[in-house]
Amino acid sequence: MIVSIMVAIKYYDDEYYKNEYYAKVGGLSLKEINELEMEFLSMLNYELFIQKEVFEVYEERLKQYEVIEI
Repeated sequence: MIVSIMVAIKYYDDEYYKNEYYAKVGGLSLKEINELEMEFLSMLNYELFIQKEVFEVYEERLKQYEVIEI
């Protein structure tokens, strides 16, 4: 999860933290986070852009799991 967030931030924002920061937040070593980032990007075929319609489908699916306050 931390790697997907990290890659998304890097894709959308011009300014972002270094991998050392994300590693610390995620409780991983720098080596681990770097390896996971490369594996994640490889699995995506380095294709980070998605169509708006696809995004909206997954957004709606995620909204089904929103926390309900009691």
